[in-house]
Amino acid sequence: MLNPFKFFKTFFSLLASAGWVLLILLIVFFALASTLYLSEMPGINHSPNGWWETLYLSAITALTVGYGDVAPNSPIGRLAAVGLGFLGIMLTGIVVAAAIKALEKASENQNG
Repeated sequence: MLNPFKFFKTFFSLLASAGWVLLILLIVFFALASTLYLSEMPGINHSPNGWWETLYLSAITALTVGYGDVAPNSPIGRLAAVGLGFLGIMLTGIVVAAAIKALEKASENQNG
C-alpha cells in the first residue's frame, strides 16, 4: 500500500524545488490581473466590478474553469485573459508533473 506521508513529502519537496518558477508565475498572475483590472470599465455588460471580482475572474480563467459570469470586454482585458489561461496551463503542468514524479518515487520505495 502506498504511504501517503511519503508521497506528500516528496510532492511538496518537488514543488519547493520549482519555487522560483512558481514565484515568477505568481508575479505574472498578479501583473495580468492588474492589467485586466485597469483595462476594464466597470458596469459594462459582464465586466468585473472592482479588484476582488477581477481576482475572481483571473483565478477562474487561470484554473481553466471559465464560468462566464464575468468576462473581459476590452481588447487588452481579453489579451490578459488569454495570458492567464496559458499561465494556468503551465501551472497545471508543473503540479501534475510533481505529483506523477512523487507517485513514482513513493511506489519505487514501496516495491524496492
